[in-house]
Amino acid sequence: MNAERTKKPKSKLRIFAGVGDGIEIDAQSVAQYSGQSIYQAIASVTEQFPELRAMLEDPRLALEVFGSDADGALHESPVSPSDPFEQVLDLLEEADVELGIARSHAGGHKNSSGNICCDSKIARRFPSQQVVCHSAEYKLTAEDHAAVQKGNAVYLTGEVLAQVEFICRELGSQEALWYYLANADDPHVIRDLIIPVQESNFAYCEVEGSDVIRVARQARKLKCKVVGAGHSHGRGSLFSSGTDRHQMSNLAEEHVGRISWYIRNLENTNVRSLSNGNSDTQVFEVDLDKQGLLSIRFRKNGNDSQHLTCENLDIKLRQKRCRIISLFSTHNYWQKHFFPLLNSDFCPACGSRREVYIDAENLEVHIVGPVKISKAKKRSLRQELKEKVQSRALGQYGEDDVDSGLESIDHDYDFGFADMENEDEEEGSKAQPFTVYHEGCLVAKIPWDIMKKATSQSGVLAEAFHRLAGREAVAANKEIVNG
Repeated sequence: MNAERTKKPKSKLRIFAGVGDGIEIDAQSVAQYSGQSIYQAIASVTEQFPELRAMLEDPRLALEVFGSDADGALHESPVSPSDPFEQVLDLLEEADVELGIARSHAGGHKNSSGNICCDSKIARRFPSQQVVCHSAEYKLTAEDHAAVQKGNAVYLTGEVLAQVEFICRELGSQEALWYYLANADDPHVIRDLIIPVQESNFAYCEVEGSDVIRVARQARKLKCKVVGAGHSHGRGSLFSSGTDRHQMSNLAEEHVGRISWYIRNLENTNVRSLSNGNSDTQVFEVDLDKQGLLSIRFRKNGNDSQHLTCENLDIKLRQKRCRIISLFSTHNYWQKHFFPLLNSDFCPACGSRREVYIDAENLEVHIVGPVKISKAKKRSLRQELKEKVQSRALGQYGEDDVDSGLESIDHDYDFGFADMENEDEEEGSKAQPFTVYHEGCLVAKIPWDIMKKATSQSGVLAEAFHRLAGREAVAANKEIVNG
């Protein structure tokens, strides 16, 4: 301990991993780490939380400290794992401190080299999602709660689904990621969402760790908790890419989703003797999980007259485990919805984990209330997208594939009360966008001003339009048919 520190911290240190729930530590217990780096101190404090410790090894880790200084002013600053832990202890002398730890969150298609790509091993399809609709006054039963807890059902309000559909139509072919919120005292129903600051394009979206931390703080201020995430697939079909499944695993590691604890009783399933025939000492190894991940090895001294064999050994172990059901949904411009889950089962003692992907066809989605949002909410969402969703390809959102005056699309679900009218869309005589088809399917719409700009920068494209002009294709329909 640093001998120069005379004032002992008296507040609480709360450590939050990603957008998940945090752990609270008495400041008196962390004062002993004075003189260490933030990384060393956190690694010691989180020794009982192997998944949180694993996050510290991520090269893209973001660390931010939130507290108040001696004058009561809010203190918010990014820190490095190598910074001295004194920075945190100084703030703890004045008030409670939050330490956010997060890595980036992402959805879309990237290969192991970080390049954008499509996963050819995953079938492109529109899965059949089982949907049940309820009135806005519906109250979940004990059976409903159990279904959510087990990963058999997802409940969300119609207003949230309407927000998702509006976001996907506003973005067109561009992807984006958002987080689902539920009331902290009743996390079974998704009731709102948060759009984070992010970078995206037609195939990928990514939220930096520092922005993940800000989402978590925003949710806590709203007295809500993040219970999952979702993202758009532009005008593509619905599936979980390798990146999407990895994101589901990340959410589970941050304890985001439905969490339950249970006792697993393990019995010896494979006992083998490791004894040397020339020695009186007996050595046995017991495989308890049938995978070689959890085993016990013990020896019996030769001076004990009782001789043991593999057959007469009976070993049992009670193991406390945690089950987390995480959600990372996928949606598209065509108002199709895909709600898969990941069942992540892990041991907090050893850090071992088993994951089972639950396909969307194997669970029910329950919609509570009408699928409708107000004009004011639409305007708010549109402004939020412009401010937060940055395109890697063509600058800020709104320049590459925005089409707010699109034709009405039939709803994917027959709710009976769906509101799919574009009440507040602007009417005008602006040039209609170019449409791009592949094998007879519409895959993209490109605004006229963007295509005009691209033509001025590409001689090949300009020549192609010059040839088309003779057939009046550009002037009449402004369509490009590809393949």
